[in-house]
Formats: sequence, C-alpha cells, structure tokens
Amino acid sequence: MTHRLPLFSSRTLWKRIEVWTISPLILSAVVTIVTAPILLFYFHQVSFNGIVANLFAIPLISLLIPLMIFVVILPAGMAGFFYHGFLLVHQLLISWTDFCAELPFTYNFVRFSPLQFLLSGILLYAGVCLSKRYSKQAIIILPLFLTALAGVFLLSSPIDNLRLTFFDAGTADCALIETPSGQTIMIDSGPPETLPGHIKSTVLPYLRANGIGRIDWLLLTHRHIDHIGGAVYLSRQLVIDNILISEAFAETDVWQSIYTVLPTSTRIVILSDTMTFHLGEVKLLLLHPDRNYTHSDPNNLSLVARLDFREFSVLFTGDLSSDGENHLLTQYKEQLDTDILKLGHHGSDTASSPQFLEAVTPIAVFVPARIGNVHNLPSPEVINRLKNKGILSYIGGTDGSLQAFSDGFQMELTSIVTERDFSLNVVDD
Repeated sequence: MTHRLPLFSSRTLWKRIEVWTISPLILSAVVTIVTAPILLFYFHQVSFNGIVANLFAIPLISLLIPLMIFVVILPAGMAGFFYHGFLLVHQLLISWTDFCAELPFTYNFVRFSPLQFLLSGILLYAGVCLSKRYSKQAIIILPLFLTALAGVFLLSSPIDNLRLTFFDAGTADCALIETPSGQTIMIDSGPPETLPGHIKSTVLPYLRANGIGRIDWLLLTHRHIDHIGGAVYLSRQLVIDNILISEAFAETDVWQSIYTVLPTSTRIVILSDTMTFHLGEVKLLLLHPDRNYTHSDPNNLSLVARLDFREFSVLFTGDLSSDGENHLLTQYKEQLDTDILKLGHHGSDTASSPQFLEAVTPIAVFVPARIGNVHNLPSPEVINRLKNKGILSYIGGTDGSLQAFSDGFQMELTSIVTERDFSLNVVDD
C-alpha cells in the first residue's frame, strides 16, 4: 500500500523547491565547471557569472512561466493582475542578469596549455572519486587531487626569451613585443575594420591564444589609418596601460577623435624629444622625431624606435621616408645598426635608401605589404636592393606573420605561412 505525501506538507514543499530551484542550480554549476577546461583550452575564455546569476534567475523564471500561462489563458478582466506580476518579475530578472553580467568572474585571454587541460581532467575525475560514494578511496585519490589542483594553477608557459611578432595585417603595420618579464609592447594597431588585416581577425586570436589581456605600451607611430585603425577596437577588448604618440600626432584632429573614446585609465605619453624606457632587460629607445625635426609629411614624423635585449636589436621605422632617414643618418647613425629592420613605408621606393640600409645592416627585414595592393608595394627596386645586400626579406602578404625569438644572444626567425626558418648568433665578435 503506497502512502502519498500531503499536498502542502513542509516535506513536499521542500521537495518542490529542490526540484524547481536547487537541482537546476547544482546542474548549472556542474556543467559550467566541467566545460571550463574545454572553453579555456579552445577559446581561452570562461565565465562563472552564470552560476551566480542562476541563484535568482532560475526561481524568477519559475515564477514567470506560470504567470505567462495565466495571462494567456485567463479572460482579459482576470489576467490584469497576473500581467502586472509578470512585468514586475520580468523587470527583476532583467536587472539581476544585467548586474551579474558585470561581475568580475569572467576570464578572457587565458593561456591554457595542453598539460593544464590534462590536469584539469584528472582534477575533475579525482573530484568525483572524492565524493561520498567513493569516500573509502579518499586516502589514495586525495594526493592525486591536490597535485592536479596545484598543477592547473601553478603551471604556465612562461616566455624565457623575448618574442617578437610582426603580424600580417595587409598593407598595414602591427607588431607585438613580449618581454621575458611578461610585459608587452605593441607598435601600431593595423588597419580599420573596413580593410583586410583588421586586428579582430589577425591580432586578437593570437592574444587570446597566448593569454595576453593587457598591453603595457601601445606606440602609434603616426596619424595614418593603416597604423592606428585598430586602436579604439583594441582598447575595448583589453587593457592598455600606456599609449605613446608624437607631439605632432597629438596636435591632429585624428588623435582627438581617438582620445575622446579611450578609457580614462589609459595614460597618454606625448613624445617631444628622444627618450628611453626599460621593461626589465628590454630597452626601448625612441629616436625620432626629436625636438629639432619638423616636416609637413606625416610619414617623416613617424616614431622610430630601437629595441635592445642584451645583444639582440630591432629597428621599427613606421612609414619613415627618405628625409626622415637622412635626419637619422646625420644625428643618430650609431644607433641604427640592428639585427632586424621593419622596413619603412611598406617597402616603398621613397624609403630604405642604400645609405640607410648600409647604416642599419640588418640581417632580416619584415615588409608589411599585401600582395596585389593598389600601390604595388613593396617596390621591386627596394627588394632588389635588399637581395644585392644579402638581406633576408619576409613579406607579410607572401610569408605571413613573422616571429622572432631571442635569448639576447641567438636569434630564430620563422614565417607562419611559408615556414621559412632562420637562426643566427647575434653576438658581435
């Protein structure tokens, strides 16, 4: 003989609450935790805001459904009370979910290695085994659980060397420097969304995959859109601590249109003369434009930066043309000799003069130019000039992005598309 519980007893009420609220909350939390390693490994982001949101969202939805049914099936005269109740609960739900969306439990740009992914699986398995059902095995499982837990949070993929990436951003500039101390410098931000190579499809996936959610320094070399087009978009996706621009750029309407929409937390540094700053062992020397140089062409007012890490060095020239190059040859010739050169003005014949290349003496150059661009860049004359001097040329549109790794004494280059690898000792004899 079966005994049915009273309809409104405290026990049945608790059972109903458990079925309608507590069980879905537990299920939501379990699903979020179980899928977190997959989301971190493949998409480099995860959010736990939903667990908090469901604390009230599930009960509120449980109220909304019957209220909605009553509004639909009852006559108009009787449905009014339930309609106003529906509106009230609906507004509470919207307000609560908006609040939860701003909670700080969303993690983007998380670097999650295959080993961490494996350890996460072990951690979840050990967690199941440590449940009440398997408590007898706890003495064996607990060390496994603690080891996996430590591995997930302590294991990382630190950069032992300096890593430099020249992105294939079409006929536009964007380079990222990752220092051994974990800081980042980005030079230019590529083209706007209307042009091929926008950072949304070129740079951002790389940042996500490598757990980079903060740019310590963003250098915008000059006002042209193929160098600054992604700056605002980038500022909305991650944290930019400092933006460095020239005094000439700061006085333009183009900069003002960018500045007005940047986060107030971003510090703006305006270069009025040469300067140097250090990020650990990495030194960045801003050579140009100095206080004595003026020009009507924005290209010649491009920031020129020299990067040094022990014996390894790189020169970034923006869109600097012949007049700016001549100023550098006159004033700073000793600082031009570097291992890698970001070729000026996308390989145009208005830059990279024989005298300038002779002073820089690069081992390799990167040319940010899309194949078939309307300006026919890079110039065949410049490419022949590089070949005649025995300089390795990597063209973005052909070779894809170029990465350079260095411990300060050795240099390794690899192009993403053509896989042209090169390594060399950069220590001066």
